[in-house]
Amino acid sequence: MRGYAEMSYEDLLREGIIVAGSPDSVGEQLERLRDELGFGAMNLLMCIGDMPHHRVVKNMELFATHVMPAFRGAVPATTEATPAPMPAPPA
Repeated sequence: MRGYAEMSYEDLLREGIIVAGSPDSVGEQLERLRDELGFGAMNLLMCIGDMPHHRVVKNMELFATHVMPAFRGAVPATTEATPAPMPAPPA
């Protein structure tokens, strides 16, 4: 597995390392991950690099109004977490 710094944005999305997109897409991705991993809490990074403040606020508003409501009171499909494979240590 390549290091994250060597991966393109598209690689990171495809591999499920990052969650990004429209509110509907983000909700679907998070629901799939929640059901697969069984998590009940998330840590979110809404500000990436030098993203302007107004875009960060807009992302937070979209998440709070369109994504979060679908997860309130939701229970994962599984209560057993499936560990992700660990990357090989650097050579």
